[in-house]
Amino acid sequence: SGMRFYWLILLALAGSSGCVYFNTFYNAQKYFRQAEKERRVHEEQHASWELEEGATEAYQVPRPQKADQLYDQAARKASRVLEDYKESELVDDAMFLMGRSFYWRGEYLRAVQSFRDLEVNFPASEYFNRARYWRALCMEEQRVYDQAQQVFRALFEEAEADVAALAGWRLGEIAFQAEDYIAAVQEYQSALDAFPGAKIRAGLWLNLGSALLALDDSTRYQEAEQAFREVLREEPDRDQKYRALLNGGRVRYLLGDVDGSLDV
Repeated sequence: SGMRFYWLILLALAGSSGCVYFNTFYNAQKYFRQAEKERRVHEEQHASWELEEGATEAYQVPRPQKADQLYDQAARKASRVLEDYKESELVDDAMFLMGRSFYWRGEYLRAVQSFRDLEVNFPASEYFNRARYWRALCMEEQRVYDQAQQVFRALFEEAEADVAALAGWRLGEIAFQAEDYIAAVQEYQSALDAFPGAKIRAGLWLNLGSALLALDDSTRYQEAEQAFREVLREEPDRDQKYRALLNGGRVRYLLGDVDGSLDV
């Protein structure tokens, strides 16, 4: 009878709103994970589009439709948590998930709204700085670079290391896109100096090397070559390793070492 009583308690708990909102959020998470997987597969398939014959900058990889639909379902489920269970402890989780779903769907205004709601209503949330980071990404996508830079700069100085390192990366990217290669070199170098344990160091070294090359200054070619060498020491993924080797060979060629270039 003790066992039967235990099962009755479990059934009662299962029927309580606690589990309902958890299930709603769990479903949102499930759709989000599936969407992320679809997006990554799609990105891998299109990873080397710029190497395709006759590809131009204007050729942009289309957003994957299946991922789009899954992100939409994730956002809907997350918004149900916010509407029906606003007292639950999963509200900030739901806001963060919803914001990223909108971001990947290209709905930047709605994404910004979600992230800002999280920041305003949950300043103690574990997602607080990550929400600020994603909100700045949205601004970057909308080409509001000044505001994006302000948020990234603040995060670089005050956020936890993994978020701060990413913010440093974005500061470098914004400078690079604006063709301010001197500033880009400084931003990437600052991030590398500040975060010796960051997971994204391979990418930072690769971008630093690219920015040094973009300066078009032969006195800095060896620094660029060194940066590409550092990529290989930092557990790069296949794409990063390939680009580091390719650019390393390019530097050898620019330095007049044709045989060394061919070897690389």
